[in-house]
Amino acid sequence: MRLKKLYTENFRNLQTNEIEFSEGANLIIGMNGQGKSNFLEAVYFLGNLKSFRDARRANLAQWGSDRFGLRGEFVSQKTGRGFSLEVICEQGRAQYNINGKTVESIEEFLSQIRVMAFHPDSLSVLKGGPGHRRMFIDRGIFGQRREHLRILKEYNRVLTERRWILKNRKESILGVWTEKLIELGVKVAMMRRNYCHRLNETVLEMEQSPGEAEPPRIEYLSSIPALNGDSGSTEEAYRHAFSTRLEEAAEEERRRGQTLTGPHRDDFIISASGRDLSKFGSQGQQKAALLTMILAQSELVGQGQAGAPILLFDDVASELDVARVEWVCHILASRSNQVFVSALEAVPIRTLSGLMRALFVCRGEAKVIEAAA
Repeated sequence: MRLKKLYTENFRNLQTNEIEFSEGANLIIGMNGQGKSNFLEAVYFLGNLKSFRDARRANLAQWGSDRFGLRGEFVSQKTGRGFSLEVICEQGRAQYNINGKTVESIEEFLSQIRVMAFHPDSLSVLKGGPGHRRMFIDRGIFGQRREHLRILKEYNRVLTERRWILKNRKESILGVWTEKLIELGVKVAMMRRNYCHRLNETVLEMEQSPGEAEPPRIEYLSSIPALNGDSGSTEEAYRHAFSTRLEEAAEEERRRGQTLTGPHRDDFIISASGRDLSKFGSQGQQKAALLTMILAQSELVGQGQAGAPILLFDDVASELDVARVEWVCHILASRSNQVFVSALEAVPIRTLSGLMRALFVCRGEAKVIEAAA
């Protein structure tokens, strides 16, 4: 997938309302606080309908405005087809347009392109709570399988209903909702487990970060202990184990008024050479491992209908030593993805085709400059 042009209206501090990008690498250079990350955030929003900095939509509009708009012109690598995506947010309401026509389905809009980002807050996947890691895996799955988002939303809806039933002691209908929870939970868990297996296989095929004896790997920690470490478990085995676990926790669930077992309690460990990197990895090791995982995710996403995802790297070179910076640049230069990189100064990234564009950003305005090789 390629982004040809980006149009902005009242987004953050951006003053350049129309900007054209290279099909290959795009370097966005500027001092801190000038708006270079805002350009990446605008691209990310078009692909994910949210900020990679977890900012509320109301805070994305320029000061004094309650409206912002973004429109991108894209070209599919697989078909050569051109199309546009547009988002208009005003006073808490949002309108989504594909080729100028309004669509009601968020899933339909999100299925058009894939945009993945690495940014300073990405390390929350390692340093944060289980929810960050579940989101990391679920976004990767959705990049390949559109139906995963629908199944996950339905699971969460059932989870909410079951919580209400437990709190209000509606025993007569608890069994029905428990069965729904098991049915959907099995699907979510199996997709997560299988995805982790494919992700680890993809990592093994990649060029590894310098200085590491072994590549990073991700391990699925199911909330059902009987399934951990057993990659051969069938759906039926999972269903039985899930059902048994719920029966064992029934009294405690009634007492606490919440579901204590299921995919909403899952976790994941990213490790290297047998060490949990969240506890025993340096900042550089953590960043390199997560970069490897994200690049492996992009390989898997590229196998889907939307094609190779657009990759965004915000301040990627910070806290990496020279060898690791060169490793990142070499990997990005060998990929077919369109890449956007923000940095304080030019970094040596060039695609194999030599297609590159460098922009200098100052006070929200972008100016094309000569790119550094």
